[in-house]
Amino acid sequence: MKSTFLFLFTFTVTSLLAQTPAGIYAKITKGDGSRIKGTSVTRLYEDQFIVSGLAGGVDNTATVELEVPTSGYMATFRTMMSAATASTKTPIAKQPSASIAKAAGTVLNSVPQKPMTLQAVQSFPISKIEITITTRLVADMMPVVARKIILENAIVESCTDNIASGTSKIKFKANRIGWLYNNWGRDAKLRNTDKSGWDTITGTSWTNF
Repeated sequence: MKSTFLFLFTFTVTSLLAQTPAGIYAKITKGDGSRIKGTSVTRLYEDQFIVSGLAGGVDNTATVELEVPTSGYMATFRTMMSAATASTKTPIAKQPSASIAKAAGTVLNSVPQKPMTLQAVQSFPISKIEITITTRLVADMMPVVARKIILENAIVESCTDNIASGTSKIKFKANRIGWLYNNWGRDAKLRNTDKSGWDTITGTSWTNF
């Protein structure tokens, strides 16, 4: 199953090389449901991030790096990166004893508890990242959505600024990654949509997006 949908997605990416993207945008939603606003003013993609470089996002590692214009929002991502680093270093609390001593000296066995894992105590500052790759099928038409990359439950792994280019690279690591591909006809009509995805926690296919 895993090798099948990865092959299909790789084939999809290859088939898109003949199409020149009209623009790539990223919509990023925080864990509390609010959005981190980007600098796009393009119709339908207002306040999203303008992506000038996209790395990763093509396999089940669920890792993506976006290159975006450097702006004030980088402070937000750096705060998230620091929080994610701190959470991975936080020791996992010990579970209470499986038995409780009574005052009289006898012992009552308690209900066994599942051990806490890092996954259970780690918070995700970003609930969803939706990356949209658009293409222009006809010269005088509005660009259409060629494909999307969806990430859920993500942390910020790194932030790097390039002063010379005025851009910043943000690397995300997510629990789930999904791919959506729109098949357009030569008449600029949508034929069908293909979806595939992967849940890195359960190790199973994921298409619930």
